[in-house]
Amino acid sequence: MTLFFILTTIINLSYWILYTTMIFMHKYQKQRNLDKKSDVLVCAKNEADKLEKLVDNITNQKGLLKLIIANDYSNDNTELVLQTLKETHQNLYDFIPSIDISGKKQAIIEGIDRSNAEYIAFTDADCLPLSNHWLEKMLGQIDKQDAVLGYSPMLRKKGLLNAWQRWETSFIGLQYLAMAKLGLAYMGVGRNLLIRKRSIEFLELKDLRASLSGGDDDFLVQYLNRQKININVDPESFVYTNSCTKWSEYIRQKQRHLSASSQYPILIQSILFLFSFSHLVWFLLFVISLFTQPLVAFNLLCVRWFVLYFCQYFNTRKLDVSDLWKWTAVFDIALVFFFVFFTFFFRSNTKW
Repeated sequence: MTLFFILTTIINLSYWILYTTMIFMHKYQKQRNLDKKSDVLVCAKNEADKLEKLVDNITNQKGLLKLIIANDYSNDNTELVLQTLKETHQNLYDFIPSIDISGKKQAIIEGIDRSNAEYIAFTDADCLPLSNHWLEKMLGQIDKQDAVLGYSPMLRKKGLLNAWQRWETSFIGLQYLAMAKLGLAYMGVGRNLLIRKRSIEFLELKDLRASLSGGDDDFLVQYLNRQKININVDPESFVYTNSCTKWSEYIRQKQRHLSASSQYPILIQSILFLFSFSHLVWFLLFVISLFTQPLVAFNLLCVRWFVLYFCQYFNTRKLDVSDLWKWTAVFDIALVFFFVFFTFFFRSNTKW
């Protein structure tokens, strides 16, 4: 069992070291051709109270051609707010998708069709860049690539739920950004994503429904050549959003996000599964070893947390959660309960 415990330690820490190396060693492309321009597509459903701030922010972005908002059959006063905003924002366009279906795929596809730009950036109605260089920074990282995956941290607020969500967001970001660097991109956060239109403009919705399942933003990334996807961890390229205010809201959100993971390619599922499985098994072996070989358990715990704290020293600074670095051990343990809860008590939820 000692050998198995050591092997599990090596496997799990290898993930952390590899992912950290990919993010830390990532080099920004020299920003050439800064005259690049992009449209921005936002799918909004019942987001009337957020639209004014969103539109003011996005329409002031350097590098913007037009902001396209898909009013996805909202039943609040979204339509009225958009009509009012269009009077003062000449580069704002809106439309209602031709049919009302669950999720955002329909709105995304029809929004892409309405864009004439070479590049299309995606974000959500409840997200805001803190810099008016967001779009410019994303465009600066696309050269021969088909897409740039950005990062979307959560705004810092008081409370345990906010702290956990911010840390978990950085944990997920670390994985999908590092995997993309390895040529294994499997998801894209729709809050912060830039795609070259010609790489997706010939897609037809009926083909997507038949061949590409998964998250409403993931399906675009899954279609692209994984070797032609870049990442961006420049702080000025970050797009911020608010965390959930209730645990029940957070659980529903995670159910929706995790429902897409079963549709990832088998290789991706296997890599992600081994990471989470090795985490769970490590702590199981640690508890057993406390009663059978306490010295081994203590030594491996010291090794684990030394490596994690070292890795997270860089990761938390790169992904804007540096204030949580000192809580690395606490979140490491909390991740066990996270995996167990959503493995054994999770039920799929794919609603908008």
